[in-house]
Amino acid sequence: MMAHRIRRAAASVLTTAAIALAVEATAYARPDAAENGGAGISPPGEERALSSPLVAPEGHPDAAAVAQERRFNELRRELLDDRAAILDWWLAAVGVFLTFLAIVVPLAGAAAAVFGFRKIRKIENKAQRHLDTIRAYQDEVETRAKAVREATAQTMGDEPDKVEGAARSVQHNPASPDMDKAMAVALIRQRRGDLEGAIDMWRLIAHIAAETNEDLAARAWFSIGYLQRSRGNQKYVEEAISAYDKAIGLKPTFPEAYNDRGIAKAILGEYHAAIADCDEAIRLQPAFPEAYCNRGNAKNNLGWYNEALADYDEAIRLRPAFPDAYYNRADARINLGQHREAIANYGEAIRFKPEYPDAYYNRGVAKDDLGQHQEAIADFDEAIRLRPAFPDAYYNRGVAKVKLGQHREAVADFDEAIRFRPAFPNDYNNRGSAKHVLGQHPEAIADYSEAIRLKPAFPEAYYNRGVAKGDLGQYHEAIADFDEAIGLKLETPDVYNKRGTANSVLDQHREAIADFDAAIRLDQDNPDAYNGRGAAKGNLGQHREALADFDVAIRLDQDNPEIYYNRGNARCNLSQYHEAIADFDVAIRLKPEYPEAYHNRAVAKSRLGDANAARQDFQTAIELAEKANDKGLADELRRALDSLDGNGA
Repeated sequence: MMAHRIRRAAASVLTTAAIALAVEATAYARPDAAENGGAGISPPGEERALSSPLVAPEGHPDAAAVAQERRFNELRRELLDDRAAILDWWLAAVGVFLTFLAIVVPLAGAAAAVFGFRKIRKIENKAQRHLDTIRAYQDEVETRAKAVREATAQTMGDEPDKVEGAARSVQHNPASPDMDKAMAVALIRQRRGDLEGAIDMWRLIAHIAAETNEDLAARAWFSIGYLQRSRGNQKYVEEAISAYDKAIGLKPTFPEAYNDRGIAKAILGEYHAAIADCDEAIRLQPAFPEAYCNRGNAKNNLGWYNEALADYDEAIRLRPAFPDAYYNRADARINLGQHREAIANYGEAIRFKPEYPDAYYNRGVAKDDLGQHQEAIADFDEAIRLRPAFPDAYYNRGVAKVKLGQHREAVADFDEAIRFRPAFPNDYNNRGSAKHVLGQHPEAIADYSEAIRLKPAFPEAYYNRGVAKGDLGQYHEAIADFDEAIGLKLETPDVYNKRGTANSVLDQHREAIADFDAAIRLDQDNPDAYNGRGAAKGNLGQHREALADFDVAIRLDQDNPEIYYNRGNARCNLSQYHEAIADFDVAIRLKPEYPEAYHNRAVAKSRLGDANAARQDFQTAIELAEKANDKGLADELRRALDSLDGNGA
């Protein structure tokens, strides 16, 4: 189509040029066509020739005149020929020029038209793309503005980066309404951790929207409640409940507000009220897994473990991939003593949320309770990998290592726990216990003392420090610590047994008997208490009463060589030498390197007149004492042997 138009325009131009040339050509006659032509055009720089002929004078021309006229005519013809040549040259030049104009100009115009048409189409396409982009941007901005309008502090917690990106787009868009920008600012402040600033902005939004948009005002108060609750402090939690009240007052059919208010009430220990709020949330929105889970938590705290399990089951039915519901269900099972089922539930929580340090930690605690100490340590390892600053995990890993006899490794774990929480008394108490087992009694006492400084009413730390002091022979100080522990209501057989033992060493036998009586009152099947009381009675000369206590102790614990040894002493004091030797035999069988048992058996044998057997037992006892580097006992045994030999027995 375009080429046809160009050809047609070119033909028209050529026709016009031809006509023009024709007209131009007829305007000038050839000089030889008429003797009297008009003035011609001379080339530039030449003089114009005369146009009128020379006329001879009247009369008959003479020969000279005729010759002169002929010559003039020849010159005139030559001149006209020159003029005609010059005219042809100019006509040709003009014709070429006009032809150029007639052909090139239309072609250039046509080319320009084609180029311009394409350029315009290109601009139109580009403009359309820009228009589409602008429309898409407007749609995106509106979508983000809608997301911001619908967003609250809690929903931002699900996809914080996405919501923050939408908020920034709205904030920097000049066309965004002021209310949308205010919500965007509130969300951005919350994302940056500026809770006070976020709360202030939500409060402003709530007050402004209260008159025109109650739904928005309710969501603003909801956001205030969520942010206040997340701060944890009781004062802020109470303010959170007040904010939720306002949200519910503006929008009574607001299930999320009831659910969150229930969480806040549970934090304050108001579990029944929390359950009521969760009930209402579920009534308004039956498929609300979070509300079931939170109601289960409140029931769990009330000790309604089976009812809590039912709520967790429903939450999981509504949302099968709900790690927190599995986690909380496991906690309820722990409370029911269902450790194996709990371990399985923690495993499900981890399956849906692999980076869940609390689930690894609690599963480790459950395994440790089942005696699976090595498996527990593996879970504590993973919890620490996911959360390096996890003092509870270090602490419980240390406890598990103590149970495996890995006391040095346990001390290292307690060190880490203390590094993260320097003011936690249990860490020091347990580190002291590990050091005590390692024989580091002064260091252990220092740890117990720090635990007591941090927690003056810490009976277990007083007890442990008393034991360490007793091992160092500091019996008076040990008794003072046991007194403190008992005064702080540490009612256990062990504390009375230990104080009774310290009293016995200090020859305070009646006080010792009172302590062992208390231990037996707390635990009638405590062999150590009967053994200790029997020894104290023996020191008071109450040998038959002592013998009765030893009989009970052996019935309760048949593998304790010390009880047989003590009963053998009581029988010696009652002159029951054969029975005493039998008890010493058992004590030695249970504890082959027992020099005191050899010594006392030697005494019993010597009383029966068996000097050789007695001498052999004395010699064995001396060797064992020397082997144990107990020089004092070895010297005492030598004196006893010398005394036996001196008597000629």
